[in-house]
Amino acid sequence: EGNIVFGAATNGDMPTSGARRVNPLLSQDSFSIFRLQSTSPAINTAVGSFPEVTIDLDGHTRSGTKDVGADEFSTAPVIRRPLTTVNVGPNAP
Repeated sequence: EGNIVFGAATNGDMPTSGARRVNPLLSQDSFSIFRLQSTSPAINTAVGSFPEVTIDLDGHTRSGTKDVGADEFSTAPVIRRPLTTVNVGPNAP
């Protein structure tokens, strides 16, 4: 519920309810992760309270009305970064 759909205007196999079609205004960071911009319609528009969800994928605190998706908009430094081949595998430190 409360999801955002962006792209082609056809629904295909998508349900007719439970999502809104809007540009989420994402920008790609240096790790190729798409993050919310400050003007994103996803900010503070999540549906439902989900009190158990207190941290986003970057390690930022989520409180009050949450943002749609796994990323809570923040200007704070990213606490968790995606793993790369430098971090894992036989050649990792």
